Amino acid sequence: MARSMGRRATGGVLTPGLERILRYYEGHRGAGAEELAAGLGMKPTSLVRQMYWLMRAGRVPYEEYHRLVREVRSGGSSSGKLVMANRLTDTGGLSVTTVRRDDGRRVDCYAASDEILSLEEILRAAKIDQTRWTVSSHTIQRQATGRYAVRVTLKRNDQAEELLAMRDAVLGEIRRRYSTGVKRTPHKRSRLSGVLLEVSIPDIHIGKLAWGEATADENWDVDIAAERFLWACRELIRRAKPYDVERILLPIGNDFLNSDGADMETTSGTRVSEDSRYQRTWRLARQAAIEAICEAKKTAPVHILIVPGNHDRERIFYFGDVLEARFHSDPEVTVDNSPAMRKYFSWGGVLLGFTHGSEEKLQDLPTIMMSEVDGETLAKAVWREWHLGHWHKKRELKFMPLDEFGGVRIRILPSLCAADEWHALHGYRHRKSSEAYLWHKDEYYLGHLAVTVPER
Repeated sequence: MARSMGRRATGGVLTPGLERILRYYEGHRGAGAEELAAGLGMKPTSLVRQMYWLMRAGRVPYEEYHRLVREVRSGGSSSGKLVMANRLTDTGGLSVTTVRRDDGRRVDCYAASDEILSLEEILRAAKIDQTRWTVSSHTIQRQATGRYAVRVTLKRNDQAEELLAMRDAVLGEIRRRYSTGVKRTPHKRSRLSGVLLEVSIPDIHIGKLAWGEATADENWDVDIAAERFLWACRELIRRAKPYDVERILLPIGNDFLNSDGADMETTSGTRVSEDSRYQRTWRLARQAAIEAICEAKKTAPVHILIVPGNHDRERIFYFGDVLEARFHSDPEVTVDNSPAMRKYFSWGGVLLGFTHGSEEKLQDLPTIMMSEVDGETLAKAVWREWHLGHWHKKRELKFMPLDEFGGVRIRILPSLCAADEWHALHGYRHRKSSEAYLWHKDEYYLGHLAVTVPER
């Protein structure tokens, strides 16, 4: 009867039964679902089904229909419970409702819409727990209006219910028997003090020119080099925030500049691919270094080590002199621009040596450290390391039985610089990265941080 009423209602003509319900409803506007159903001698769920067709025919407001649905849903019924599972809106603006009627052992779902066209969609819209219910039957029919009517009947899965009940009982027993009842106390993280942060960015080669199409690498010029140097400094310092940094060690040099003058040649006279505007190269390099130092001293006092390279041995000394003049009255910044080719820095029980690595033999470096550092500093140095550039790739060497020779370790540090034509011609490639090292006066090497440039 409901289906015939619905078909005639959608055609604009109401059946006598729907006319009777409409008249009674209009005479009792605002009455609840239970009251209307009792007056009509119907069950509340049957009343709502008939009101649906009146709503479709435009005789009952949409909001009034859903008020009655909500009342039935919240009030319950012994013969079945009507549940609004989902509301959809089609392109015509008509609201569509998926209804689920649950009598405890069976669920009947029905939807007529442009959006719900399959079994899976109606189960999802009706929020059916398929671990507890199994599909008994379903139909999909295209209506005269062009919409699809999807119906599905489900039966309770008794075996699944038993298994779920058994699982809940077992878990409850486990919780009851083995719960310790111990309250966790929040752990207050303590920060290790007295940390030295060494930010080493060797071989940045400001001034070099490289064309990515010719080198199968990225482009490289003065602006890219200066920007890359600043990015690495900022990011490595940012990543060290969890540590209580007492001092920042910032070695500058190690071919910070690509050439040693206006002739676009290295210190030994090798011609290199270089930006001919050497004044601009100098100015951008100076600005990048000063900006990096000013950023670093916001975290902790900064000590600068000027480390000569094989590309810029003369210019980097002048560069260090400029930095000394710039920060001579700044108590937060010190500069070591001594003419020595190798530099050293002591931090508690840690002794660090810095050299470009282009002139010395690696196996001689432990002995060189012993001969150049004073005896008092050597005596308290439990952890000794050399940090080198030049090779543009990360490498680590340890000497001697048990991987030590006088406690000296040698690290060859990675570079952020792109390959130029000479490196590409000889097949030299490296992963572009940079590292910062964490040192403690008593616990020595704490670890290191790294930034890496994504591969092309």
